[in-house]
Amino acid sequence: MQDIRYKKNRREFLSTSAKSLALLGIALQGGFVFAKESNKGISGIQHKPMPKRILGSGKAAMEVSALAFGCMGLNYHRSKKLSKKEAQNILAKAVDSGITLFDTAQVYGNGSNEILVGELLKPYKDKIFITTKFGFGKDADSLDSSPKRIREVVD
Repeated sequence: MQDIRYKKNRREFLSTSAKSLALLGIALQGGFVFAKESNKGISGIQHKPMPKRILGSGKAAMEVSALAFGCMGLNYHRSKKLSKKEAQNILAKAVDSGITLFDTAQVYGNGSNEILVGELLKPYKDKIFITTKFGFGKDADSLDSSPKRIREVVD
């Protein structure tokens, strides 16, 4: 019985993930699914605004787009190497589509992805949030999530 539920949940997860990725791809290609306040995408067609969600609570709460943009592929992947201009254009389309949450990690290119994302998204710093994953020591083979290391990484 447990195997059947797992397979069903897995199918639902894969189906939902595929649909979300398709919607994100459409939004980034022409902006005809989501748009910013004007509700008009690149094509000039009226659109629904990007759905929002709340992360955190109290003073730490932040309202972000329902979809986040994973930035790993901008410079750390096994595919075509993007130029800085291509990466900048992709991020600009994501912001124009209403995405306000961008994700990177310390291990994507040994910190180079975080630097690139910070640089390319700087013009939007008052409109977006950047999250990062960390917990590695000074060498990628060791783990360190101590408060001291967290402060070092965030700085």
